[in-house]
Order: sequence, then structure tokens, then C-alpha cells
Amino acid sequence: MSRADRINRELRHHISIIVQQELEDPNIGFVTVTSVSASPDLSQASVYFTCMGDDKEKDKTEKVLNRASGYIRKMLAKRLYIKFIPDIKFIYDDTLKKEQEIDRIFDDIHKKRKSDEPRPS
Repeated sequence: MSRADRINRELRHHISIIVQQELEDPNIGFVTVTSVSASPDLSQASVYFTCMGDDKEKDKTEKVLNRASGYIRKMLAKRLYIKFIPDIKFIYDDTLKKEQEIDRIFDDIHKKRKSDEPRPS
């Protein structure tokens, strides 16, 4: 495992704990940090997350998390022994939604092919 992978894993672990247990904002519902991708120089990190709720709730959660990024960064500095703590940007992870849409498309194709097959006489 590369150094970047280890750092991304550590960032994900600690950010998850901070968001779930230490942020006391009532506008944040149930949030799962799915992945972190830090730049090679560790100046920036994209933090991907999912949460419950409709698009309005997801947008609100993303805004709240990004407003709290300074606090989260300060908490990370107390926990991680790395020279630089990256600037954090939270991004909603819509991978699951995309996967569900692809599955639906494949199901539709499968149903169409099945209905187009000639029936045995």
C-alpha cells in the first residue's frame, strides 16, 4: 500500500469519526464518508460522502459539512502526525444512485429482449 493510500485511509477514518460523533450541527443527518482522495502534495482532499434524504437534504448536508471543514481540519491536526493537513472539500457521492440507474437500464433491456423473443409453437 502506498503512502498516499495510507493517508487517504487515515483521513477517511478520522473524518468519519469527527463527522459522526463530534459535529453538533442539527442540520447534519446520518452521514457516511465513502472515500477520500488527497492530492499528491496533500494540499487538498476531496471527501466523498453519502447521506439519507432527498436532493434538498443532500445539498444542505454538503453545505454544512463544507462550512465545518475548518473545524474538521483543526481536529485532524490533533490526531494525525503529518506535516500538512489538507484543505477539505466535501462532495456528495452519487455512485450508488448511478449504479441503481445502470441496473434499471439493464433490467429494461433484459425485459425487452425477453418480450421480443419468439414464443415456441
